[in-house]
Amino acid sequence: MKRKTTSSIHAIAGISAFLLILIFFLASLACELSGNLAWLIQLKKIIFFTMWAMVILVPAAALTGNKLAGKSKDARVEKKRGRMRWIALNGVILLSLASFLFYKACNDEIDSLFFAAQVAELIVGATNILLLGLMIRDGFRLTRRFKATPAIGS
Repeated sequence: MKRKTTSSIHAIAGISAFLLILIFFLASLACELSGNLAWLIQLKKIIFFTMWAMVILVPAAALTGNKLAGKSKDARVEKKRGRMRWIALNGVILLSLASFLFYKACNDEIDSLFFAAQVAELIVGATNILLLGLMIRDGFRLTRRFKATPAIGS
């Protein structure tokens, strides 16, 4: 596969994963804040049936990223590799929590355990949004699409 094609697949998979998690997070937060349980139950069902795209997107981004990085020892590449481990672990946790919340929602078991799992899902989701955002930022910097800006005061 040509480098440009690999790079395009990497960017599309990574940004799609980021946006999907962001949408899940914002929709969950909006449903929680609205207090509308019917919306929350419906959202948990929608998330369950669409979250499986992450099983394709994240590995696609990781595999193409590894191919693009090759044997590079660039500090940004090493940081991306390190973050990927956490993103994968968080992904497994998010899939588990979403499955649990789907089960509870389907059985109308909206109880304290459901809300505790929902809070955990929001925390882990926010963490993955941050990690994926950092991955995208570093990817842009590596391809020189955006230059690093110095921190204020440095």
